Amino acid sequence: MAAGGVGVLYALGLGVTTTPLGVLNVPSAAWTLGCGGAPGRILFAGLTPGWVGLYQINFALPATLAAATPGPVTCKLTLTGGEETFDVYVR
Repeated sequence: MAAGGVGVLYALGLGVTTTPLGVLNVPSAAWTLGCGGAPGRILFAGLTPGWVGLYQINFALPATLAAATPGPVTCKLTLTGGEETFDVYVR
């Protein structure tokens, strides 16, 4: 992915959701994302439409990630009750 690029994660068991708009199930608590020490953006987090219990997290990498040094960057998704880390290869 390029710095500032958009990605999608899929996960199970990430907690309670609500339906504020009556359509999409979204987390009842705020989540945050950081990659390489810089804040990323969560564009959507909630249950994947058409799937039972499958969460989808659409995110944008920080545009400030150093593209001059390509390679893996560790990202941390913080949510109620804990945090998960994953690596993204930045080009």
